[in-house]
Amino acid sequence: MWGTEKLIGKLKDFIAKVKAYFDGLTTNTKAEAALLKEMRDGGLHYLERIVEAYDKAATAAVENYQGAETRSEGKAQRDQLAIREAFAGEIDQWAKDGKPDGVRFTLGSTGPVLQGLGAIESDIYMEGDKISTILRDHPEMTLAEIKKIPQLLEDPALVLKSKNRGGTSNTRLVLLDTAKAKNGRNIVAVLDLRPVEKGFAIDDIQKVSSAYTKTATENRTAKENSRDFLKTSDVLFLDKKRATSLLKTMGFYMPIELHRNGYVGSISYFKQNVNIKGVPFSSVVQEGDVQFAIRDSEGRSLTEAQQDYFKDSKVRDAPAAGVRGRRTGAGPHQCRTARTTGSIGRRTFRIKITPSGRPR
Repeated sequence: MWGTEKLIGKLKDFIAKVKAYFDGLTTNTKAEAALLKEMRDGGLHYLERIVEAYDKAATAAVENYQGAETRSEGKAQRDQLAIREAFAGEIDQWAKDGKPDGVRFTLGSTGPVLQGLGAIESDIYMEGDKISTILRDHPEMTLAEIKKIPQLLEDPALVLKSKNRGGTSNTRLVLLDTAKAKNGRNIVAVLDLRPVEKGFAIDDIQKVSSAYTKTATENRTAKENSRDFLKTSDVLFLDKKRATSLLKTMGFYMPIELHRNGYVGSISYFKQNVNIKGVPFSSVVQEGDVQFAIRDSEGRSLTEAQQDYFKDSKVRDAPAAGVRGRRTGAGPHQCRTARTTGSIGRRTFRIKITPSGRPR
């Protein structure tokens, strides 16, 4: 549109200059004057009408294009919604049929966030066999959680680069949103941008290779595992508003400061390779200055309920009510660290806080 306006503007300037030229001419006879007037009023007026018609046609063309683009976007959104609704119905029917093997589901197509990073638009699918495995290995994931995956892929709050396994090329992304499973943990989806089937890379389709939540292990809580997973990841995209809420539920302590927002990484392709670039999590997310770690006298983490109970605690000169303990060290401006010890029942715990926010 800018080029069209520029062209029309130059044509109008040209007509004005020609008019000025004719107006500046002197004539010797009435016949010459009549001829110049005819040329000025007739020919230039005709040229003006051409320019005006071109201007109207160009404006209408742009408006039609913008309208078509808006309608196209609206249609794409409606199509995505229809696909998601169809997916939910297909999943229910598949479950009623006894979850037969060899079924493939279409979840939609590459959403605007991933396309903005550089991902090629294509259909996204998920194998029924993989869904059966998820339901078996992750009890917190039910059909209701599986139905949330298309929306998570469409509009994630956080996009990470998957950790590469072995020496193979990394073609996977990890996506998270505020959507939760029935255990209250955030759903994590893994998307393969160039899946390999029977030894061949597939270019025109993307695959959900897993979906789960971070759970507790023998010596670590779910929140500790979530924190470690995120803090060792590379970030490609984050929605600042939703990411703050997401990080809080995954074990990060307030205040949480996000240094970046939106796109911070990129996706590109070269032959059969996918180049996924992100930035370290630590360069994007920073917790408040005071953090703490709580472990019992045997080095085991306290339960999440106990950690949640103490998460807003601050070191004071006197122990908190109901907690037997002592504080060692000088005032906050006179020492580099402070320690608090106490007990819950027969278990003792130690909290050590450093100005850098790193527990020791």
